[in-house]
Amino acid sequence: MAGIARGLQRVHLAAVEDTAAQLTFWAPPGEIELRRPGRSETLCHPGGPGAVELDGLTPATTVEVVLRRETVTATIAVRTLTTPPGAALCRVATVSDLHLGAESHGIAGGLRERFPRGDHGGSLLGDPAPVRCARGALVAAGRWGAEALVGKGDLTHHGRPEEWQQLGRLLAEHAGSMTCVGVPGNHDKPLIDDRGRLPAMRDAGLRTADVEILDLDGARIIAFDSAEAGHRLGTVARHAATVVDAAAEARRDGRAVLVFLHHPLERSPVRKPHTRGVAWSHGRRFAADLARANPRALLSAGHTHRNRRRDIGTVVHTEVGSTKDWPGVWGGYAVHEGGIRQVVRRITAADAIGWIDDSRWAAAGLWWPYSPGRLADRCFTHDWPTGPGR
Repeated sequence: MAGIARGLQRVHLAAVEDTAAQLTFWAPPGEIELRRPGRSETLCHPGGPGAVELDGLTPATTVEVVLRRETVTATIAVRTLTTPPGAALCRVATVSDLHLGAESHGIAGGLRERFPRGDHGGSLLGDPAPVRCARGALVAAGRWGAEALVGKGDLTHHGRPEEWQQLGRLLAEHAGSMTCVGVPGNHDKPLIDDRGRLPAMRDAGLRTADVEILDLDGARIIAFDSAEAGHRLGTVARHAATVVDAAAEARRDGRAVLVFLHHPLERSPVRKPHTRGVAWSHGRRFAADLARANPRALLSAGHTHRNRRRDIGTVVHTEVGSTKDWPGVWGGYAVHEGGIRQVVRRITAADAIGWIDDSRWAAAGLWWPYSPGRLADRCFTHDWPTGPGR
């Protein structure tokens, strides 16, 4: 790819679907020419980080996209995903790690917004950055066509009533017709008294329980609480049996299962201090039981603020990053009769993308390459297993 020069920098393929894609870049103010086969347009860019949304693409094909600013040209090849087999059934969006109420990001809170703050507690852009980022994700998920939204924990930073109230205002104003489901993360659970959390989450407009089930066309959403008050570690022990039973019931009804929780399943017996998910031995057992109950299963978590994918038997396990910090994303799942497509899209709202771009400097700049993961971690098509016992 050419074009990594002063006038047009950091051109990346941020997200790809079967008929759409998202490019991100950085450029100074001015006009940017966008070209692809059979189509050309001029963008008026205000300066700084930006994004281009491409639609109307053909599945499983490669298209060459050119961005040009003055004498600097960037060319990137976009390979679209295959469409999952069978008819499209439903769409589900997820957000996690909103951290409403947080005022900084990074190790020891080292990064703060550079804008002056007013009496309202926000920046010159209005609301604090986590609120603006969450709003951008909700609006984008609604436009994408999600009929349900799952909040996968750490929706608040301290579990305070005013933070839940802020979430309630966001959902009331921007969730549209999406059915909203939520589970807590470790930040959502106060150290001592957890009695007020469920009423606060419900008052915010979330369907929530220790194990919350929502049936859609072709898929069952199972969202469950993996957090323990006062601990960063996750657990599946309390609710594994209930989740597995619900997955088996969905299989009998001909549905796939999308299982959501806050903590990912650890990848090895050696626990890493910066992840602290569900213990490896418990996670392996849970994934095996889930696969036996319903081989058409996807399990998605948050907590790590990064994007990753791995398969555990027939179960697809993903981690989807935070809305509030680099790369600032939300996740979408398009369920078909014969498979599922995941897309992780950048939040590109004009009042959020600048902060998200700045937050890449967390952890002495190491957060920039670490958090996004590979494109294949974020965006993929997965065909459901076929054969006897499906």
